[in-house]
Amino acid sequence: MCLKVEYKTFFKCLMTPHICRGCNTLSEFFYIGLFGIIISAILLLSPNFNSAKLRKLSTLIAAVSLAVLAYFSAIIIYQNISVSLFSYYLAPMLTLAFSVDRLSAFFILVIALVSFGVTIYSAEYVEHYKSAKKK
Repeated sequence: MCLKVEYKTFFKCLMTPHICRGCNTLSEFFYIGLFGIIISAILLLSPNFNSAKLRKLSTLIAAVSLAVLAYFSAIIIYQNISVSLFSYYLAPMLTLAFSVDRLSAFFILVIALVSFGVTIYSAEYVEHYKSAKKK
């Protein structure tokens, strides 16, 4: 694992995860971010959304997922690489694939950073709105 190596190797592994053996690859960062956002949205749509703990958990999952996506896109921009991710393959004509180059990584980075700020702000806004509604 990356955490068991010395500091310089760990930093190199974080900056070049696609070539470091034993570390997470770029595709895993993408899928972690994508599935985290989906899980956060499912939590928001659950019938128990009135629970403050559930809202905080959903906010935390969304914030971490957006930070992972921002890291993913920053690495692609920094390394000047493109990544092709094949997610689902049922038949030759039914393939779900993602291709991320520098331009799409830039937009993922912008969207992730703006969404991260909105996620952090909305957590406090909803709590304030709920308390004002009770009065």
